[in-house]
Amino acid sequence: MKAAWFKKCKTQEDKDKIKQKIMSNSESLLLLEEILESMLEDRSTTADYDSPSWSHKMADRIGYNRALTQVLDLINLDKE
Repeated sequence: MKAAWFKKCKTQEDKDKIKQKIMSNSESLLLLEEILESMLEDRSTTADYDSPSWSHKMADRIGYNRALTQVLDLINLDKE
């Protein structure tokens, strides 16, 4: 589990409470993971070079995918 989950915890007891809450919702996180992965796969990564703003569209896609990847990394409870 990523340390970001425990950023505001001051004691081990606080960490244990947070961990218990997260683990009790692990099924919801797995469902969210499936949804986000499908969103990541559905986004086309090919550039539309016919459009004058293709570079902005590509930058948006890359940023969107990076954000999804960061959230997926955070909700993966097996990672440290």
